[in-house]
Amino acid sequence: MLEIREEIRASKGYQVLIEMLDSYFGQDYIIRKITYDDLDPTSFDFRLSVDFPKLKGVDVGIANSGPRQMFRMGGDGDISIGIPKIDGLGMLTSGERGDGLFWILGDKKLEWGGQVNKAEEVKYYFDAFKKYYDNL
Repeated sequence: MLEIREEIRASKGYQVLIEMLDSYFGQDYIIRKITYDDLDPTSFDFRLSVDFPKLKGVDVGIANSGPRQMFRMGGDGDISIGIPKIDGLGMLTSGERGDGLFWILGDKKLEWGGQVNKAEEVKYYFDAFKKYYDNL
C-alpha cells in the first residue's frame, strides 16, 4: 500500500492537483485521507479528502486516469471536486453526502472536471471552485 501511495504522489495528476491547491489556497488546507481502488488493477484513480477553513471533507481527485501502466508513464485523467452537501446524492471520501462541483454550480463546462494535461481546463475548474468557496 505504501508503494501505491508513493506512485500517487509521484504522478502528474497528483502534482498538478497539489500545485492548484497551493496556488489557490496557499497552505490553508489539510489533506486528511488518500483513497484509491486497490481491487481494480485497471484503474489508478484516487481521491483526497481535504479540509479547508470554511469547508471540511471536500473530495478532490483524479478520475479516468487509465490503467496503472498508463498512469506510471504519465497518464493524466481529470481533476474533479465533490463538495459536502446535506442533501447530496453521492458519498464522499470523508463519509459525508455531497455533490460534484458541476451539479452544485450547474455549469456545463465543469461536467467532466478539468483534464490534467489541459492547463486552461484545470484553471477554469479551480476558478469556479474558488469563487464558490469565497462566497460561502
